[in-house]
Amino acid sequence: MDGFGRKGRHLQKVFGVLDMMNSSNVSPDVVTYNTLIHSLATRGFANEAKQIMFELIKRGFSLDVAAFTNVIDGFSKKGNFEEVFFVWFCMSEHEVKPDVVTCSALLNGYCKKRQMEQANVLFRKMLDIGLHPDLIVYNTLIRGFCSVGSIDDACNLICMMVENGILPNNITHGHLSLGSEKRG
Repeated sequence: MDGFGRKGRHLQKVFGVLDMMNSSNVSPDVVTYNTLIHSLATRGFANEAKQIMFELIKRGFSLDVAAFTNVIDGFSKKGNFEEVFFVWFCMSEHEVKPDVVTCSALLNGYCKKRQMEQANVLFRKMLDIGLHPDLIVYNTLIRGFCSVGSIDDACNLICMMVENGILPNNITHGHLSLGSEKRG
């Protein structure tokens, strides 16, 4: 099922596997549904993924942070922050705490939409609640700051990441180079 879901054009086969499981009296578990939610959300069907997620909650399933993160990522990629915050709020209501990957998904959406003030607020909240940004988070923010010409902010992040034991990589340097070119 995971293999079908990763190839977006085979999404109907994922549903076929679920139907076959149900007809064989094999109950899909949370891992199965997480795979479905991931497949839908990453292929642009965030609304459908959200519907399945809430149907599972209604049926008494306890979903993990990965399910919520996948839906948040799907909406974030579309720039639909209203839905992102709705899912984030529901995640909180079900006592599921966001992790670095959850925050990274939202940060990526903010940066793609050039909403760097919001991205910076979320980054600070991550630090406040004890989440430790990884290289992906730093590179996402550096890309975002460079895309709006805030090279100084990008450089400050590079200093922060080095202070936290994370070394810049080729992607980091690439973002900084492109940002410097844009700045002129």
